[in-house]
Amino acid sequence: MTDGPAEEIRSDRRAFLRRAGLLGGASAAALALGTGTAAAATGTDPTKGELGASKPAFIGATIADASPVFRLWDTREDGWGRLTSGGIRNVITPYDDTDGIVGVVVNVTITDTVGSGYLAVYPKGPVPETSTINWSASGQIVANSTTLFLLGGASNYNIDVFCGGGGATRFIIDEVAYLVP
Repeated sequence: MTDGPAEEIRSDRRAFLRRAGLLGGASAAALALGTGTAAAATGTDPTKGELGASKPAFIGATIADASPVFRLWDTREDGWGRLTSGGIRNVITPYDDTDGIVGVVVNVTITDTVGSGYLAVYPKGPVPETSTINWSASGQIVANSTTLFLLGGASNYNIDVFCGGGGATRFIIDEVAYLVP
């Protein structure tokens, strides 16, 4: 995708989240990860570790519901078709450094599989050694969810999808929640 459509996707999603009160300083509900949130309640600095060292932004992050679910990518409609073995597809999230988003919770669905293989869905960067979702035969539909911690910076709010194992598949990625510090 070019920068034009990427920025349009980001802008549309950001506008929706602001109208819903989910960006721009709004408080997010719910589930704390790690110990940072508990530390904040006691008055200590949740961004610092035991010896005062900075912790990654996702430590102590809160999961905020992204209702309605936001479709980040659908290869049935993108014109690119199936992702084949060895291929990588870049998926654009709507976030940038001004949003304070440190991660996303996504549901990954594979459909129209050919052969057997796997997808690794990960924050932009090197391909991990673990899979996110696997299939073992043609014609399967399988879903799995994963949490991705995004690092910030212009391209690091994007997600990469790698296809391995010799097969090919179409995939759908839906954002169901996001993480805020």
